[in-house]
Amino acid sequence: MSHQAVRFAKDVFSSP
Repeated sequence: MSHQAVRFAKDVFSSP
């Protein structure tokens, strides 16, 4: 898994 995917997932899961 690329760091970009992690960044994207983090932002998505961080969204309310």
